[in-house]
Amino acid sequence: MRELFSINSPFFEMTDKAVRLVWLSILWILCSIPVITIGASTTALYSVTLKYVRDEEGYLTSSFFRAFKENFRQSSLIWGMSLAAGIFLFMDFAFYYRGGFHHSLSVFLFTVFMGVFVTFLFANIYVYPLLAYFDNTIKHTISNGLIMAVRHLPSSMAMLVLAFAILVAGFLFFPPLLFAAPGLTAYINSRILRKIFDQYHAASYG
Repeated sequence: MRELFSINSPFFEMTDKAVRLVWLSILWILCSIPVITIGASTTALYSVTLKYVRDEEGYLTSSFFRAFKENFRQSSLIWGMSLAAGIFLFMDFAFYYRGGFHHSLSVFLFTVFMGVFVTFLFANIYVYPLLAYFDNTIKHTISNGLIMAVRHLPSSMAMLVLAFAILVAGFLFFPPLLFAAPGLTAYINSRILRKIFDQYHAASYG
């Protein structure tokens, strides 16, 4: 029993990780309430989890707010563009849904739309972690996000499916999971993204 509650025991490590992810999720939720700050909050979240997967996170709260402040401008501009693109895509979807699929052109256009929409989702998985990990311009961050999303398609699909699964599990089976969903999703994604980013980081210095 003493070993179970030891500071080096797997139980303690798992509990500590769970508490950290819940606290990260709370920070993300609180800092995202103004809506316009969602981009900065997401970048700060990934800044911490990308370090966390290698035990480099330091002080969690101060690291979060430091990254929030440092990346506020770029991440807010990208979030604004993403929000505008998301609204446009939603309006397109509503238009096609109301119009129905009465001829082959409608089916073709809807297929193109779905392709653009999925690519949009994939790119959004990458851009905020890219901001947190690399020092780059907004243009290159977005273009690199699109390139990585397509080049690493299996990983992109896995991250999207896992994020959706966590939300479904929280809403339908275990609501308390929703309090940890942002941090847990970012942590799982960071384990995948860190391996991808390291490839490009090594190539840039190779």
